[in-house]
Amino acid sequence: MLVELMKKYKTISLLLIFPFTLVFTLNVFSFLLKTVLPGLISFWLASFIYKYITDRNIKESIRNPFFSNFK
Repeated sequence: MLVELMKKYKTISLLLIFPFTLVFTLNVFSFLLKTVLPGLISFWLASFIYKYITDRNIKESIRNPFFSNFK
């Protein structure tokens, strides 16, 4: 019955569903913009600063730690 009404009144159905999908979408984007994106940018910036200060890549530092030079 509900599906038949939704098929018959497509515009009204979409207008009723729209607020719920809008709230869901806004929450997802809010989470991404407030937590995930700043985390990625800060990690990228930290590795850029590390490379600038040490002239070494992080992968090189993990493979050859500073204490491996002392034999």
